[in-house]
Parts: sequence; structure tokens; C-alpha cells
Amino acid sequence: MQNQLFLATPTTALRQKLCEVICERTGNTLSEEQLQLLLDSMEPDKQYTILVYANPFAFCGALSSRRGGEYGKIVFGNAEFVESTIHKRFFGILHDSKAHSAAIISYTLHIYVPQRSMGGQGDG
Repeated sequence: MQNQLFLATPTTALRQKLCEVICERTGNTLSEEQLQLLLDSMEPDKQYTILVYANPFAFCGALSSRRGGEYGKIVFGNAEFVESTIHKRFFGILHDSKAHSAAIISYTLHIYVPQRSMGGQGDG
């Protein structure tokens, strides 16, 4: 959405559009509870980049590659940020690669969808 149009759009319409985009990008594989958790975790008046991963290593890599000072939060699933005192940074860990997970870092939503759920589609 263009910035001017985005700013003029009512919050309910923004939430609906966000829900539609998430459903489309994940192949409608998220539960209603997972969708609600995502919507509740996101600021409705902010624009987000949405990235969906079918590869668990790519998802963990995206969580690990965040820059110092960026805010990260696990929304659902068996993922976590683990601090490395040796490297002085956080690494993303996925404890169950057969279950959906999602995290928000700054204004980027990272969603992991197991390959079998997406029908073998690639990352992106």
C-alpha cells in the first residue's frame, strides 16, 4: 500500500488486509488462533514486511541476523532467541521444525511454515 493511502485507511480495514495477505502468503495454513496472535502483536498503524519460510534453517538464520538493538519477539511456536555471550548477539533456534512459528523483529514479520504445509514451496 502506498503511504498516503495507508495512513488514510481505517484500522479495521488495515487489519482485514493484513489478515488476507498473511493467509495468502502462508497458503492458508495458519490456525485462527495463530492469525489472531499475529494481529494482536502488530501495531495496526505501521507497515510491515512479511517474510514466509519453508526452510527451518532460513527461518533461524533470519532471526539470528538481526542487528544489535533491534527488538525481537516470538509470537507463537517453538522458536526462541538465545543469547551467545561469546558472539555477543542473539541466535534464532527452532525446537520443532514440524510446527508453525512466527516472530516480529522491528517491523518485519517472519513466519515459519513447515514444507509439508506449504506443499513444498520455497522460501521468500
